[in-house]
Amino acid sequence: MGLTKVSSDGIEDGSIVNADLHNAAAIDKSKLNISNATTSAAGYQSAADKTKLDGIESNATADQTNAEIKTAYEANSDTNAFTDSEKTKLSNVENNATADQTNAEIKTAYEANSDTNAFTDADHTKLDGIEASATADQTGAEIKTAYEAESNTNAYTDAEKTKLTNIESNATADQSASEIKTLLQSDKLTVNEIADDAVTRDKVNFVSTSSEPAIEAKGDGSMQDGYLQLNCSQNSHGVKLKSPPHSANASYTLTLPDDTGSANQLLKTDGNGNLDWVNATAGPTGPTGPTGPTGPAGSNGTDGSDGTDGATGPTGPAGPTGPTGPAGSNGSDGNDGATGPTGPTGPSGTAATIAIGTVSTGNAGSNATVTNSGSSTAATFDFSIPKGDTGPTGPTGPQGATGPTGPAGSGPSGGDGPPGPTGPTGPAGPTGPTGPSGTGPTGPTGPTGSSGSAATVAVHSTVTGSAGTNASVSNLGSSSAASFRFTIPRGNTGSTGPTGPTGPTGPSGPTGPTGQTGNTGSPGPTGPSGPTGPSGGPGPTGGPGPTGPTGPGIYSSNVTSIIGIGSAYLQIGTTYGAWGVSWWPSDVNKKENIVDTSYDAIAAIKALKFRDFDWKAGEPETGSVKCGVISQEVEAVDSSFVIDVADVEYTDSDGNTQTAKGSKGVDPNRIISVSARAIQELITKVEILEAEVAALKAGS
Repeated sequence: MGLTKVSSDGIEDGSIVNADLHNAAAIDKSKLNISNATTSAAGYQSAADKTKLDGIESNATADQTNAEIKTAYEANSDTNAFTDSEKTKLSNVENNATADQTNAEIKTAYEANSDTNAFTDADHTKLDGIEASATADQTGAEIKTAYEAESNTNAYTDAEKTKLTNIESNATADQSASEIKTLLQSDKLTVNEIADDAVTRDKVNFVSTSSEPAIEAKGDGSMQDGYLQLNCSQNSHGVKLKSPPHSANASYTLTLPDDTGSANQLLKTDGNGNLDWVNATAGPTGPTGPTGPTGPAGSNGTDGSDGTDGATGPTGPAGPTGPTGPAGSNGSDGNDGATGPTGPTGPSGTAATIAIGTVSTGNAGSNATVTNSGSSTAATFDFSIPKGDTGPTGPTGPQGATGPTGPAGSGPSGGDGPPGPTGPTGPAGPTGPTGPSGTGPTGPTGPTGSSGSAATVAVHSTVTGSAGTNASVSNLGSSSAASFRFTIPRGNTGSTGPTGPTGPTGPSGPTGPTGQTGNTGSPGPTGPSGPTGPSGGPGPTGGPGPTGPTGPGIYSSNVTSIIGIGSAYLQIGTTYGAWGVSWWPSDVNKKENIVDTSYDAIAAIKALKFRDFDWKAGEPETGSVKCGVISQEVEAVDSSFVIDVADVEYTDSDGNTQTAKGSKGVDPNRIISVSARAIQELITKVEILEAEVAALKAGS
């Protein structure tokens, strides 16, 4: 008979125990009437409580009291309590104060200052034995000064002794001007007594008078006329201004104009030696002189420029016909004559014809071809256009149905056997249909050309274009001898094939193995913790640990300042010097006026100089660098490539002001940006060159 469901009223409280439940029993929460736990009653843990519990660390405690925090803090080394009384005591201690000094320490400190040397008993006795105002033994200089301070005791120096030795006996005082003039006139300097180049421009000051010139260039008294020579800077060339010869009996003055005149003007005299700039004019033609006797034939001179044509004279009477001379050499070709009238139209030539022959579909991946199966005057073009590439394989068919569950194993109840293996993947869907041919529609027939000579038509070459591009035909020949290059695009890739059919149902899975005996149930929850015992007294402070080894880089103890400048630069001052750190904000929300750049990145990168160098001793940087740069040289190319870190002042541990020297550094972000732009420009140039090379190859 059927079982009737039992309600909670039909079960006595506490009558169901663990032994009444099977190990594999799974009782749903809906079958149990258990409320969520509260602070006063047990029950289910709510989702909110579970989330809260997950967020609490293991062994977490409630908020610590101030006393607990103080005890925990001071239990660590170097964290002793710093009391108010200790703070007051420390405030009253001077900087660098020491313990009470000994007499010896005081004596040493006192005598270390200037004018505080120890005054011993022996020094006192020695001082008593020295006369008042006594001095040490005087030096020669002191004795000389003291002696010469007396009257009539002037120093007789070595220079004065030499001077006295060189004065003749019975020498007199300085001579008068007239005495000196008389001596000079009686003993004039000769040319040989004056050294070459001794008389310089600074030694002379020539002044012209109304009757005497400042400089006079004389002749040699025989045949050589006087002249002035103006040399070049190297004194290897010169231009001379020369006097007329003695026979001309010339004595006149030429006065130059007030200015330099204008281009192509000439100097003109007024007959009194006054020169002026005038424009060149042609003078009147003189009368024709009598015809002189015919001189001997001279050598042919160079052709002069053509004169103006004279008036045509009257025609003379025809002379008798002379004998025929020898044939002259052929003259140079004359200029082309005017184009003659158009000749009559020739007979109509046979018009060339073009017909479409066969159009076949080539294999995917092959090149398009156009061949002329006709003649040059009756072309028949046969086209072979490749089909599009095979479409991608269709998606995998849906998973096959799961095989039936194997029979239950004997023995104690185990868990469910694993599901049967997934059925094999269905076969690939069929290949998608061939994409449509890439050939465009045939253009309309052009108008009939005028009759002319028979044209020829030939196929120059056929180029397979990329899928999706336009077909084109270009004539590499002429209008009467056409040579066509056909560019035919490859067909588009075929569409994806349909989904393959569902795979067959997989075979039944094998019988699952006997399940293992269930594990022992987990222990019950741990009871609540007992109250915390009183805190123990603080333990003794441990001694300082050994100093760790010095690590690389700059420690925080070496950092003297950190200054942010703008939103992309951080300046760090250290005891080793000052450095800059930059980063690269590039958010579009921070920018405006965005346009394509015209910056010549290739020129900037090309101008950089790359160097090998060694870091100086004592600098934080060490070793050698291959292919590096110098900031000052980079700055000369573009100052935005360089970050100039300023000096930074700081106070050291002794209270002294120190300066961390700044230095120049290269901004890597700026260099990367410009380098990337230069690479982009080079890629564009390479693509252009590749296209030109491809066109040249195709036309060869």
